[in-house]
Amino acid sequence: MLGLFIVIAILAISSGYSDLKVRRIPNFLTLPGILAGFILNFAILGLPGLKSSAIGFLIGFSFFLIFYLFGGMGAGDVKLMGAIGALLGYPLILQSFLFTAIAGLGIVLALMFPVISYSFKTMNFSNIWSLRKTYIPYGLAISIGTLLTLAFNLRAIL
Repeated sequence: MLGLFIVIAILAISSGYSDLKVRRIPNFLTLPGILAGFILNFAILGLPGLKSSAIGFLIGFSFFLIFYLFGGMGAGDVKLMGAIGALLGYPLILQSFLFTAIAGLGIVLALMFPVISYSFKTMNFSNIWSLRKTYIPYGLAISIGTLLTLAFNLRAIL
């Protein structure tokens, strides 16, 4: 289980860093993460682990695919959440969704605050529309949500 924990943490940290630095999450992180999730969960828990990994992957990938199809998220985010789902398995992927959403909200508010506070200060709200074009590093939110999931389940994982 410790190996699985380490793989998840490395994937989360490296993906969040990559999204911040180059605004993309490369396939050389996500695709091996998906494969590692299936292999490690099967090696540790057998067929129930493989089933948990597959369900986690399907939930993570499918849910974020909806946002991608509507233009609200990048393909790297979708593949990353699939990899996190494959590694965490079901039901921990659901907890990761919750923490990811909270982290995403925090990032959005942090990015919006300077523009909105300036708009209220000057009573000029035309610049609020510029927020629609703001890049949101959602890979960072996924990373934070995943690390929080690991922290809250540390005793069970180890």
